[in-house]
Amino acid sequence: MHEVDVPPAATKSAGSLRRVVSAHTEEFLLAGVIVALIAVGGFLSPVFLSQYNITSVARQVSFDVMPALGQLLAVLAAGIDLSIGAVIRLAQMVSILLVERVPLPVAFLLVMACGAAVGLVNGLLVVKGRLEPFIVTLGTWTILDGLSLLVTGGRGIAANVPDAFAYLGRGTVVGIPVPTLIAALVVIIMSVVIHRSSFGRQLFSVGSNDLAAHYAGIKVARVRVTVFMLASSLAALTGFIMAARTGAFQPTTISSGGAGTELATIAAVVVGGARLSGGRGTVIGALLGATLTGVLFSILVLAGIDPYVQSLILGLIILGALLLSASRRSKS
Repeated sequence: MHEVDVPPAATKSAGSLRRVVSAHTEEFLLAGVIVALIAVGGFLSPVFLSQYNITSVARQVSFDVMPALGQLLAVLAAGIDLSIGAVIRLAQMVSILLVERVPLPVAFLLVMACGAAVGLVNGLLVVKGRLEPFIVTLGTWTILDGLSLLVTGGRGIAANVPDAFAYLGRGTVVGIPVPTLIAALVVIIMSVVIHRSSFGRQLFSVGSNDLAAHYAGIKVARVRVTVFMLASSLAALTGFIMAARTGAFQPTTISSGGAGTELATIAAVVVGGARLSGGRGTVIGALLGATLTGVLFSILVLAGIDPYVQSLILGLIILGALLLSASRRSKS
């Protein structure tokens, strides 16, 4: 038999590929599950793979991804932000109230300022008041939803939105929804911030061991406050674009105690492999987690599954992901 010489370049390339796959096993598994779900959806309903439904799912996933990235920031810092959904709803309300009264850029800046202000308050209460993020953001969630109900009187509000504003939520570019393009830009920016910047390195250090990070010269308090401000700002951006999509704000989900957005962001980051104790998680994982839940719920809606059952399934997904994460940690 003749020996076959394998070029060093080919060996090196194969080794690099194995390292990439090994380092991102969870992400590849998630991508595989998403592909399988899409196949199941197409089998169950021909409508699922229609252009209209694909566009709708892409748009909805965009609204899930942006706040999920905010939740990822909080989780990486060993915290959690339960006020993200309330900030989205507040931003929707403020957008509808402002868009007919002030120029669009001014309305956008004011909405983003509201989001950043909420994050600043959350962060200061956590680091200066030495309070648990869970308790602080739970309180903020309740206060903001109460404020939205107070301002609207519990009734829906609508606006005759300008075309430029409506385009942000309803428009497309070569068939791709504008919210999807905005979300893609946010994903790229957050990938750089979290995985390629000094702030990102500080964030992982704080989440892994805040005391060690402090002794290493990292300003832990500043990192945590920045995290909450960024998380709320991403939520405000989501609310602004959602208002552009609907042209209205309905507080009925508040009065019925809906907590879908809060749970959806947690589900996305946990399913994406983030560790709630901090210091572990990726942007691509959060993106895939949000995509998986978005595709799954699209299938459930087309199948006519009751919304209450959908909430049950979401809770089971979170518990399952947490149990899987705990199992991986115990094995390692």
